Amino acid sequence: MVPGVRCWILTLMVAAAGCSGKQELQYTDCGGSRYSDPCGAVIAFRTGAPAGESVSGLSKQGPAAIPILIYLMTGESTQTAIAAAEEIAKLGAESVPALTALLKSKAPHRGWAAWALGEIGPPARDAREALQSAESDPALRVAAGEALRKIGE
Repeated sequence: MVPGVRCWILTLMVAAAGCSGKQELQYTDCGGSRYSDPCGAVIAFRTGAPAGESVSGLSKQGPAAIPILIYLMTGESTQTAIAAAEEIAKLGAESVPALTALLKSKAPHRGWAAWALGEIGPPARDAREALQSAESDPALRVAAGEALRKIGE
């Protein structure tokens, strides 16, 4: 992706998520300005921050963090996808539509969407059909089956 477009998309996602408030984490935006923001971890991850940065705590932003967490789940880093899945599962039923859409996509790490749906449990009942379809995909079979068991068929 063209760096300028990538930066623009990230800035738009952070703005759409309504991230605000102060936090120790700082990041630099596309124009070189430095900011303190609760969503700084997202910007850091997607712009080449050092390994080990954490997405932990993004769920505290509530449903506004869902688009960012879904975006992080579709990136190249498995570690980041796992951390984002753990955070989005904490948001419960509100994240089910986005997780279901991710599960139906061809995105990398979509198995973590199945895992997160299982962690949500019975409130993720609306995802059962997508999980049942995912069971036919060898890459998703185990995660989808386990999620269905936790949700309750």
